[in-house]
Amino acid sequence: MSNSDLEELYSLRGRSDTRELIYAELRMRSEELSSRPDLLSDLPYGATPRERLDVFVQKENSPIFIFVHGGYWRALEKDIFLAICAPFADRGFVAVNVEYGLRPNFTVPEIVEQVLSAITFIADNAARFGGRADRIVLCGHSAGGHMVAWAAPENWRTRCLEEIQIRAVVQISGIFDLEPLRQTSINEDLALDADTARRLSPFYHLSRPRPPTLGVVGRLETKGFIDQTRNFNTALQAAGHTSQSLIVEGLDHFSICQALADENSTVFSHIIEFMKAQI
Repeated sequence: MSNSDLEELYSLRGRSDTRELIYAELRMRSEELSSRPDLLSDLPYGATPRERLDVFVQKENSPIFIFVHGGYWRALEKDIFLAICAPFADRGFVAVNVEYGLRPNFTVPEIVEQVLSAITFIADNAARFGGRADRIVLCGHSAGGHMVAWAAPENWRTRCLEEIQIRAVVQISGIFDLEPLRQTSINEDLALDADTARRLSPFYHLSRPRPPTLGVVGRLETKGFIDQTRNFNTALQAAGHTSQSLIVEGLDHFSICQALADENSTVFSHIIEFMKAQI
C-alpha cells in the first residue's frame, strides 16, 4: 500500500467538520462536572506536569473504570473527557480520567510507561477511592485504545501489585498495529522506528493471558481504523482469547466519544453490559 493510501486511512487532521465542535461540547460538559463533590481532581501519579488524573470516588468495594484519552500521542488533554467518566461513576464505578505526557516531550514508549504507572497508582490507591484493585476495567479511545490494549496483559507482579486484576478491556477506535503509521505524516511527530513500532504493537504480542476484550469502532471511520479493530479481534480469537467487536452505525472517530459519554446511547449500553458481565 502506498504512503498516500495509508495517509488516507490514518490521518485525521482536517478530515472532520465536527471534530472541534464535539470536543468543545465535551469540554463544556466536563467543566460543569468539575465541581461535583465526588470528584478528586489532578491527583499526581508521576513527577511530570501531565502525569495527573481525576477520580470520581465511591463509598467502598466498587469496580474501577479507567479511561485513557486519544490524540495520537501528540495532542489533547484529560479535561475534555471528564464527561465520558461521569456516566460510569453514576453507574457505581470508581471512574478515573487519565492524562499523560505528549510528543515531542516524551517518546511513545515513555508515554506508554506513564499509562502503566497511572494504572499502578490507581490500583495502589483503590481502597482510598472506594474501589477494588481486583475489579478493574480499562477503556481507551484511539491512542488510548492502543495503550489499554498494551496494558491488558501486563505482569503486575513485577510492579509489586499482587491483588490487581484487569477484568475487561474496552478499546474504542484503537490502533493495534503501529507499523502503518510509520508510512504516514503522523510519524513526523511520533518518530517511531520499525523495531519500536513492532515492539509496541499489541497485535504481535498475544501469547500472554488477556482479559475479555471489546473493540468498538464507528462505521463512518476510515477503513484503517475499522480494519484495525476487526483484525485485532480476529487475532485475539485465533490466539484463544475472549474477544468481540462492535461496529456502530452512524458514528465517526470523534462522534463515538459523544456516544461514549451518553448513557442513553447504544454504545454506552453495550459497553456497560459487557463490563458488568466481567466484574
